[in-house]
Amino acid sequence: AVGPRSRNMQHKYILLLSWCIILSLYMHPSQAQRTLTFGLSVTTAGNPIINEGANNIRQGVEIFMKLYEERLRTERPLTIQGQNVSFALKVLPDNGTVANVTANYNLLVNDSTVSFLLAPFGTAATGWAAAVTERANKVLMSSTSSSATFNRNLRRAFSAYPPISSRISSLLPLARVARMTTAAIVRAPRTTSGIAGEVCNGLETELEDVGIRTVGTYFVDYTAATPTAAQLANYTATGEIVMQQNPDIVFSCFFISDPTNQMANLWKTKSWTPKMAVIATDDAGNYAPIREYWIGTDLVHKTYSLKGDNYFQNWNSFLSAYYASYPNSTTLASGQNLVLFSTYSCIVLMEAARRADSLDPDTIAEYVRRSFMPTFFGLYSYSSENVLLMSGHIFQYVNGTRVTIGPLSIQDGDLVAPMPTWPEREMRTGLWGVEIASIVVIAIAITALFICAIFLVVYRAHPNIVAGSPVFLAAMLFGSLLIYVGLLLSLPSRLTTVTCILKPWFIAIGSTLLFGAIFAKTWRIYSLWRNHTVKVFRISDLMVAGILVLFLVPDIPLLIAYTVIGNVSASLVVVDPYRPSKNYVDCRSNATAAPALIWSLFGWHMILFAIGAVFAWRVRRIPLKIYDESKAIAFSIYNVGFFGVILAVLLSVATTDHLVLYGILVFLATVGTLITVALIFGTKLNFVLSHDGSRASTSGAGSGTAATSGGPQTSKSSPSAIPIPSGPSELQTLSMQVSQGSYQSADTSPSTADLRQELKRAHATIKQLRERVKELEGGVESSSSSSSSSSSSD
Repeated sequence: AVGPRSRNMQHKYILLLSWCIILSLYMHPSQAQRTLTFGLSVTTAGNPIINEGANNIRQGVEIFMKLYEERLRTERPLTIQGQNVSFALKVLPDNGTVANVTANYNLLVNDSTVSFLLAPFGTAATGWAAAVTERANKVLMSSTSSSATFNRNLRRAFSAYPPISSRISSLLPLARVARMTTAAIVRAPRTTSGIAGEVCNGLETELEDVGIRTVGTYFVDYTAATPTAAQLANYTATGEIVMQQNPDIVFSCFFISDPTNQMANLWKTKSWTPKMAVIATDDAGNYAPIREYWIGTDLVHKTYSLKGDNYFQNWNSFLSAYYASYPNSTTLASGQNLVLFSTYSCIVLMEAARRADSLDPDTIAEYVRRSFMPTFFGLYSYSSENVLLMSGHIFQYVNGTRVTIGPLSIQDGDLVAPMPTWPEREMRTGLWGVEIASIVVIAIAITALFICAIFLVVYRAHPNIVAGSPVFLAAMLFGSLLIYVGLLLSLPSRLTTVTCILKPWFIAIGSTLLFGAIFAKTWRIYSLWRNHTVKVFRISDLMVAGILVLFLVPDIPLLIAYTVIGNVSASLVVVDPYRPSKNYVDCRSNATAAPALIWSLFGWHMILFAIGAVFAWRVRRIPLKIYDESKAIAFSIYNVGFFGVILAVLLSVATTDHLVLYGILVFLATVGTLITVALIFGTKLNFVLSHDGSRASTSGAGSGTAATSGGPQTSKSSPSAIPIPSGPSELQTLSMQVSQGSYQSADTSPSTADLRQELKRAHATIKQLRERVKELEGGVESSSSSSSSSSSSD
């Protein structure tokens, strides 16, 4: 017998047991969790490349499942209609034939345990699989293939792999901005299938849409891993035809493999350089020899990362997951890309199922088309025709560095267009045309100096040469030579730190010797001419040399300071970082004092010219033109000063090409120097060659007439006699000749040619001159008395 209380307790126990049974049934894994299986056919026999690609796809799926189990199940679990989801993979092997692949996918679409279908490796195999899945109304997600695979009215076939055509399309606006107007397309033969044959499908239309005209599409038989001789010959002939069209852009729409550098050598040998060259295939690194300045497209930027990825932060984090699963993998970068997109093909399907909350194929397909999923390498979104709109990234190799030029979010450099020509990519080692012309001009000028030097040595005892002071004429020639050596040291293509230091020394000291010698000689003539006494007033060559040394004194400390504290060195001036042929070496100083020192040197030389101008003005009225170099000095100062001002302005403020500036420097310096030398030596050469030496030495007008226009003349037969002056002017002239040591008797025969002996005889008769002075008119006496106080010392 059971009482009422016992029955109530039984009811409670039964109710509690019922709830426990219901709860346990709800929590049981077989009821609370659903497994979604990926179906995949993998090629295991045939081409090793295909086998490797198929293996990469399987690895990507396995990495996704491991990622989900270890992290996403907790952080981002997938539930469909209230049921937790886990993932599995079903793999069927195939031999790569259409029959085998088709049979495998027929099995997979009819397998009720398979929820998602993944495409096999390869464009052709993906097309075979898509035909089966489309008929069965199943969703197919590919990790490879081009967008052309899905332009066949396939409503349930997608790819997680950025199509090459989209990447090319994203490049076209850049090409238009770079003012490219024509293009040539070089592609694989029409019969080639797969990506190699579909890379540039529709490119002509896209080019026209952005205003770029296609000059032609050319087909080459160049798809082998290592080209044969016949294939290379075919490519060469096609390339010649293409380059004759002179297109701005050349699109290479085929896989390039150049292990023996045959293609690279061909481009360089033929100097093929369009304004822009595009390799419209994936960057597998196998075209490295010719990739400099070429534009390529790639899937994943290995350094930069976009924000918003919930699965991997960047490429390195993905590689860490990859090697954690396959530590001994030898897969190349292109294979790792494939693994990545295989992983994300699973992620795209998972996120579509999450948003759809259903496994219905049509609903899943619609939500894939609506995808807007950011990843570290780009945004997953699709067109209404199921084409992935992700463009990957566009890059260009610049000076050996891979520069990303698109998309803008990860851009780290500008597009270099037009690309440098082959000659522009190497810094010149030879002489420029301006340098060769300058060397010729300088050589002519140096030859002229040697001719003058020979003339000076041969006629060094001639009265006209003696009047010009041979030592200082030689100093002029030596100074001119130093200037020319300095110009040769300034050759732009041959500059070194040593030549940068030496060239201001040569040019500055050379110009001081050239013009300082002229001015010092003129100072002596001026000093003697202003002496109005009949007393011998001697100024030796040593005294004149002292004046020349004084002219050099400011040069030396300024040049030493410039060398020591100027920190001068030969530095590379980069005009164009992409065209080394336009770069050049120049002498640069990082010291702030260097320009001040150079301008101080320039200022001192202007002062020197001013001193010379004063002396030239003072001696302009000297009766003996043999000593009068005022006109030559004045014209030399004018042309050198004029040229110097032009050169200083150009070197200071002009932005003209360095070669043009060097040519101007050589022209102005050489012409200015030659004019000066020609003016000084030209008059002396004219006197020597066209006049008698004795008459030239005493000509008041330089015309060959005797200096003693009034008094008695001496006979040739009496060389010891000295003409007696008949007036004050002739007395001053004769006195200056005797003082300087340039007087010579009328007889120029070898027996009386010794100038030193003639001077001794001249000094022996000085008393006769003084006695004759007393008999002259009062003008002489007054002139003598007025200057006696200023000439009291010998």
